[in-house]
Amino acid sequence: MKRQVESGSPRASADRRAPPFNYVGKYRIDHVIGRGTVGIVYKGYDEQIDRPLAIKTLQPEVLADLSVSENMLERFAVEARSAGRCLHPNIVTVFDYVENKGAPYIIMEYVPAGTLEGVIKSGARLPARQVGEIMAQLLLALDHAHAKGVIHRDIKPTNVLVAQVEGMEVVKLADFAVARVYQTAPFSGLSLTTALVNLASFIPPEVLFNFQEINPLADQYALAAVLYHLLTGAPVLDLPNGERKRFSSLLRRQHVPLRERRGDVPTALADVIHKALSPTPSHRYATIAEFRQAMILAVQGD
Repeated sequence: MKRQVESGSPRASADRRAPPFNYVGKYRIDHVIGRGTVGIVYKGYDEQIDRPLAIKTLQPEVLADLSVSENMLERFAVEARSAGRCLHPNIVTVFDYVENKGAPYIIMEYVPAGTLEGVIKSGARLPARQVGEIMAQLLLALDHAHAKGVIHRDIKPTNVLVAQVEGMEVVKLADFAVARVYQTAPFSGLSLTTALVNLASFIPPEVLFNFQEINPLADQYALAAVLYHLLTGAPVLDLPNGERKRFSSLLRRQHVPLRERRGDVPTALADVIHKALSPTPSHRYATIAEFRQAMILAVQGD
C-alpha cells in the first residue's frame, strides 16, 4: 500500500477519479487512494458486512508486461493466498483474491494511516527508544510470516504503515502479496533513476548482484536498512548525483557507519543494525527472533 494522498494536494483530484468499473466480485470500488510503480490501490467496501477495504491491483502497463509469462498470474494468486495465511496485528490482513477481466485484485484490510516514508520525509529524528518500539512490532510481524513460510521480499518505508490507536503507535507491514512482482524486472534492464537507487537501498547485495533466490535473511537486511534510514534520515545507499554512473561499484561499498550520521544512537544499537546489514548473509542474525532480541537489549541498555 503506497502513501495516501492528501485531500488538498494537486494529485488528489486526479487520484480520486472513478475506477473503470464499480465492483470487483462482491466488493465495491470507490476511488484511488494510492499509486506506485507496480500497483494501484482503491478504497473499497464490502457491503454485505459493512466494512471498508483496500483493493490492490497491478498497473495496466505492468500487467501487460507480465502477460508474456503464462504462469505469472497463477504465481501472483499463490502469493496472495500465502499472504492470507498471515494473521497478525502488525500485518495488513489479506481477506480475498479476485480476478476480473484478466487482472488480479487483492482485497485487504483498510488502514487509515501514514507510512514511515512520510515520517522520514518530515525530517523528524525519532528517539532511538521509540524507533526500537516501532521495529520491535515489525520484527514480530516478520517472525510470524517466516514461521508461516512467507517471505515479504519488498520491505521499504512506503510499505510500513503507522497508525495511532488509543494513543499508541500501531505499526503494520503491508504488501506481502505483491512483492514477487518486482523480481520480474532485472535491474540490469532498468535506467538508473532516483527511484531505483532508493529501491536498491533495501535489497541485499546477494540478491541485487547474484540474483539469488530471496530468503528470510534478505528480509532481515531490508528491515535493518529501514531502521538505518529512519534513525539517520539517509538511505544505506546514498549516491551523490555525480557518482550515479558508477552505481554498481558504489553499491558494493560498505555503508557509512550509523553513528557517523547520528552520534546519539547507542553504540550497542548501531552494532546490532550493522550486523543485520552485513553483505554476507551468514554474518547476519540466524533468525528474525534473534535480531529482535538483540535490538531490544540494545535499546533497553540506552
